[in-house]
Amino acid sequence: MMPREVSDNRILEAMVEIPRHLFVETKWEKVAYSDAKLPLTPTRAMLQPEVLGKILQEANISATDKVLDIACGSGYSTAIISRLAGWVVGVEVDKELAYRASLLLPKLQLNNLAIKHGELLAGDHSAAPFNKIIINIPIEHKAIEPLLAQLINGGKLFVIEGCGKVTKLVEYLNNDNNYSRLELFEAA
Repeated sequence: MMPREVSDNRILEAMVEIPRHLFVETKWEKVAYSDAKLPLTPTRAMLQPEVLGKILQEANISATDKVLDIACGSGYSTAIISRLAGWVVGVEVDKELAYRASLLLPKLQLNNLAIKHGELLAGDHSAAPFNKIIINIPIEHKAIEPLLAQLINGGKLFVIEGCGKVTKLVEYLNNDNNYSRLELFEAA
């Protein structure tokens, strides 16, 4: 599985190194490396690799960045980000998914991350501020305001906005607590 339109070798290498099939139920393991959303729960799915790769490419995460990964599911996105960033906190509202991630990630010898079970829009005030915030599920603009406050000056938040087939990846940039908004690409 090599995501189209992703040319950052660090992201591609991380996607090769992190075994995606470990993050899904056994019945989905055979298709884990296809470019498809994979179910995690009846209401949640893991982003397809191409969309995740493009988000991470736009985020341009450096080895010194501290990243907040919202709606991390079973931890796949957090694992990939851990290969790019200095530190990453994955936040998951679903208790079972958070527990699964907290068991799986240490087995992969990833030690620059933490998994937190809690409300997604609360983020993680104790670890803030963050250089980058990645949100793995579509969320309305008004709902992300508490998360914007957890960005450093110059930090960026990436979120999928919209619903159904009309969704776009949007970047918010913190410029002295004034936030600019830039639509980047269709994410459906």
